[in-house]
Amino acid sequence: MRISMQRMVDRTIANIAMNLEKLVALQEQAASGKRLLRPEDDPAGVRRAISLRAGLAATQRYLDNIQDSDDWMSATDAALGHIADLMTKALTLAEKGASDTVSADERRALAAEVDQLLQEAISTGNTRLTDRYIFAGFKTTTQPFTLVPGPPDQVIYNGDSGQIRREIEPGETVTVNVTGDTAFPAVFEQLIGLRDDLLADDRAAVQARISQLQAAQQGVLDVQATVGARQGHLSGASERLENMKLMLTDLLSRVEDADMAETIVRLTEQETVYQAVLQASASAIPPSLWSFLR
Repeated sequence: MRISMQRMVDRTIANIAMNLEKLVALQEQAASGKRLLRPEDDPAGVRRAISLRAGLAATQRYLDNIQDSDDWMSATDAALGHIADLMTKALTLAEKGASDTVSADERRALAAEVDQLLQEAISTGNTRLTDRYIFAGFKTTTQPFTLVPGPPDQVIYNGDSGQIRREIEPGETVTVNVTGDTAFPAVFEQLIGLRDDLLADDRAAVQARISQLQAAQQGVLDVQATVGARQGHLSGASERLENMKLMLTDLLSRVEDADMAETIVRLTEQETVYQAVLQASASAIPPSLWSFLR
């Protein structure tokens, strides 16, 4: 008789434990809003969630690379635009200096203005984004341009020709930087030449210099156009990745997140079932027998 009663007690305890486990699981789902709380809840779902999270992490890395690349290119575009503006000012000064009505003193004054443009161009060539020189190639901690007094004066490039690339989509990279030896040498050379022509009061040389200044400016504008095209490519990749991120986030939500309306209904039902099990157990096994069986 006691063995039979012990079995009844064991079954009762097991039934209580099973229903309590269901109740606790539903309470946790309701509190967290998540359907998957443990690997055993849904092994296939957990594997799917892990895969989706990995995809989201990779997508975010690409988006971070795009943001860093766009920041770099925006700084590059602004610097090149400023150089182009400086060259426009230099052309204006050259046209004044080429006039046969300008005196030697006036040309020297114009030369001083050109020298200021040169200093500003060098400063722009040494632009930094945070702590990185954007025109130095791989040598991002090295100031790329240094003015070495002459005669003749020279602007020395201290960087290298390294192309910094970022992966922006699976298997696709983009060149982030423009190296100083590509964008600036003609600019510095022509500004120094114009200044020295003006100082020498050489009107013919100043006149001849105008076409060279225009060519140097066009070279800068061409590089700027290349940067703009790269930024357009980044924008397209960013849009695709943002769409992918939204899709993966939605899929992950479907796998992980609990349907709260359904969860609350099931929780209420399970609370009722659990209370009924407790009451039935208490009725079936008197407290005195529980004490005896302990």
